[in-house]
Amino acid sequence: MPNGLSARCLMPNGLSARYKEGNFRRAFAYLLKGAELGDAGAHYQIACLYGEGKGVEKDGKKKAYHLEEAAIAGHPDARYNLGCVEGKSGRHVRAMKHLIVSANMGQ
Repeated sequence: MPNGLSARCLMPNGLSARYKEGNFRRAFAYLLKGAELGDAGAHYQIACLYGEGKGVEKDGKKKAYHLEEAAIAGHPDARYNLGCVEGKSGRHVRAMKHLIVSANMGQ
């Protein structure tokens, strides 16, 4: 994947050129506007950028916040990743709930 991003953190279109260019700051600015409008995909991509420290300083709390926003809005990858975050934090019951919801969404 370009610049070390995982497949689940790539935009299928729109901002993919920014990712390929490595212009994560500019991509972040566009994504932030989308997230402010409630776009689940934008929240998810912002979470990925915070998690990987691409274009922004690495921040686990902001990553979790944007994962939660995306999951609440119905983003299946966000729900799955939120389950992983909860599991790593020792909140196994919450993790299982997220993973079950994600599985029911087809993940």
